Amino acid sequence: MGVKCDIIVFHCMDPRLYGKIKEWMNDQGFACEYFDRVSIAGSTMDLVHGPHQVREFLLKQLASARQLHSINHVLVFHHSDCGAYRLTCNHSSPEEEKVCQMHDMHKAELIIRSEFPDLDITKVWITINCETHEVERFEVV
Repeated sequence: MGVKCDIIVFHCMDPRLYGKIKEWMNDQGFACEYFDRVSIAGSTMDLVHGPHQVREFLLKQLASARQLHSINHVLVFHHSDCGAYRLTCNHSSPEEEKVCQMHDMHKAELIIRSEFPDLDITKVWITINCETHEVERFEVV
């Protein structure tokens, strides 16, 4: 086994998130030198709604992280003003987008737990200000 890291992070590929997620992790006590990162459009949207092959690919990333790096915690981040959700879903309001993504985060948690019941999972909602494009807050859900 090579490098040990306890955490794998799923988040959207939105560049507004990169440094802010690491800052939040440090502030919340998830400070670690290394963590595994899965950064794709919509975070876990394809784990929930994607084709079978994509779901299997993402679950394989978890299995590999566990085997290679001994992860024991999954952090799942979703955020407001998400382009991937905007392209895929037709939300009429930011509130509707949040409800949809919260539902998907819950489903992603169930999928992960069905394969890896002993992993800890933390789901986090990130609010982005649509006018300034700045991260406003993180909310554990």
